[in-house]
Amino acid sequence: MTDDQKEFWQQAEAMVGILHACNLFGYKTYWEVYKNVHNFIFNKAANHSTGEWWPLLTRKGEVLWQHMGNSWKINYHTIRSTILSIDLLNKLLLSVK
Repeated sequence: MTDDQKEFWQQAEAMVGILHACNLFGYKTYWEVYKNVHNFIFNKAANHSTGEWWPLLTRKGEVLWQHMGNSWKINYHTIRSTILSIDLLNKLLLSVK
C-alpha cells in the first residue's frame, strides 16, 4: 500500500533537502523538482488567511485535516524550513552568477 498523503513536515523537509541537492550537485539537476515542491506548498499547503500550512493534504492538494496548530508546526518545521530555504536560495543565487 502506498501512502499518498502530503503531511506539512514532509513537504517542509523536502524543500530544504532539494535545495541542499541544488547547491551540492548543481541546480540544473534538481531545480524543477524544487519548483514542484515549492509550488505545491505555496499554492496548496499554505493557508494564506492564517499564515500557516494545512497539516495534511491529498496529492491533489485537498485538505484532509483542518486544525492549524500543534507544537511541531510553528515552532519547528515550517519556520525552520522557511529560514533554511531563504539561506539556501541565496547561496544558490550566488553560485549561478
